[in-house]
Amino acid sequence: MPPLGGGRDLLLVTETLLFSGQQRPDADGSYLLTARDKATGEVLAEVPLPGRAIGAPMSYMVGGTQYIAVTVQGVQGSPPRLVALVVRRNGPQGHAALRPVAVALSSRPTA
Repeated sequence: MPPLGGGRDLLLVTETLLFSGQQRPDADGSYLLTARDKATGEVLAEVPLPGRAIGAPMSYMVGGTQYIAVTVQGVQGSPPRLVALVVRRNGPQGHAALRPVAVALSSRPTA
């Protein structure tokens, strides 16, 4: 298994991909959600997260579109957030591209 980041990354394995949500920041202080080819370990996509992953990534499909969602720690005492990304398969080898979607749920109650 390739190095997955700075420690205890949270993992999701699909048929062809391995997703890891970082628990520790990179040297530049960013947290990443990384998609790798499951067979080779090649990094196919990396997306900066707005905070540390505090839950394992999850996958779901709606209308033929695959999504990956991960819960991240809130900033400076704010509640956790759910970040969702669309998985797009690009190119002849089906490489993954992750694109954020407009989902930012929090645990704050609504009026």
